[in-house]
Amino acid sequence: MANTTTKTMLLTLQLRSKLNNGVEIPLLGLGVYQSPPGKTTERAVSYA
Repeated sequence: MANTTTKTMLLTLQLRSKLNNGVEIPLLGLGVYQSPPGKTTERAVSYA
């Protein structure tokens, strides 16, 4: 049986990635950037 290694990464709000233009962005996002305002977006953020 092959030996496999699993790499685990703990995502936090402080973890950032630097883009080619030097701007840093968070690695963890809620995915609601283009969601319209309202109950659906509020529920998505609350659930996350």
